[in-house]
This record gives sequence, structure tokens and C-alpha cells, in this order.
Amino acid sequence: MYETLFKPSLLAVEPDVQLITRWHDVIGNSDFLTEGWFRSHIFKSILINRAIEENDGEPVAFFDVDVVFLKPFLQQAREMIKGQDVLVQREQESGGINAGVIFFNCSKKLRTWHEDCFEQYAMAPGLLTQDIMYRELHKISCALLPLTWSNESNGSLRSDSVLYHANCTDMRPAFLACRAVCPDALRPASSIELKMAMLKRALRGLPPTGI
Repeated sequence: MYETLFKPSLLAVEPDVQLITRWHDVIGNSDFLTEGWFRSHIFKSILINRAIEENDGEPVAFFDVDVVFLKPFLQQAREMIKGQDVLVQREQESGGINAGVIFFNCSKKLRTWHEDCFEQYAMAPGLLTQDIMYRELHKISCALLPLTWSNESNGSLRSDSVLYHANCTDMRPAFLACRAVCPDALRPASSIELKMAMLKRALRGLPPTGI
């Protein structure tokens, strides 16, 4: 997913971006809500804490790997994060946050806030990190990205989307999603295969499936 979809699409629209990649071993394939998935979130939280500490006074961005980039976006993000601690994708049209697309304006205050969120997550890993962050947003300044920063729960792919985040995990319509891309596709066995199909749809400019 990273080598075939995420990285090429990012460099196609932002060729001068400073891309930093970190790998770690997981249990299984990190399918949604598995032990490997939760461990990946712990690893990601540690990396975020380190990045905030090492880039004090500068903005940094974190993207989940199930994202494809469709239009240049960094200039818009730089303008929107001015005066904010966090800039994050909407989970739904009405609000909520999705931490799979998030920018941090690094500071000691923000590091303390994120460390506190991480401690809460480590004590109750059955929760989602973004749910804890959302609960704690009143302690910092935060702006939500517009709906053109699309995902499957905030309105899906649009004609003016700058990126698409395949945050879909419902396996019931997965077979139809995959068949729309590859008529000979077998029924997907995991949310990862579903995400791959949705990302390929986005890059081909296909309409949303209604998942």
C-alpha cells in the first residue's frame, strides 16, 4: 500500500515534500481492531511524541498509509495551521476527528497534551486514539480540515478532493468495492484489501460506492 499507492501519489502532487518513513514489526497484518492494529497505534503515538519534541516551533504532519493524494495540499495546510496547535481531518461532515490525517504545530504545550492522550490510550487500549484526542481538544486550539480532505465517513470522494483517506472498515460491501476495480477479484478477506480497492478507485477518479 505504501510503495504502490501512498508514496507515488504524494510525490506526484508534492515532489519537494520531506517524507520520513518509519517501519516496525507487527503481529499479523494489522487488520482493523486486531492486536497488531492496536500495537501500531502505540508505535505511532511514540513517533508523534518524538517528532513534536524534535521539531519545536515547526509544523509536522502524520498520515496513515491508507491515504492517496490527488492535488497539492501543503500550502493550504500551512495557512490553516497558523495560530492552531492541531489541524486534523473531519471524521464526519458534522464533526469529530480522524487522526489518520493530522498536522501538529510543535511546542512544549502540545507535547504535554499529546503525552497525556497517549497515557490515557495506553491505559485503555480498547479505545481509539482519535476518540481520546477529541475528548481532550478543549485543552488546545484545533481546526478541522475542509471536506475536500476526504474520507469515506465525511462524504467520500469529491470532484475537488485534495486527498482521499480510505477509513472504511465495514466488510459487508467490500466485495462490491473490489469488483468495481477488478472484475475478477476474490471476496476480500480483510479491511486492508477493502482499503486497497477504495484507494485504487480514488486514483482512477471513480465515483464513491456509498460505503
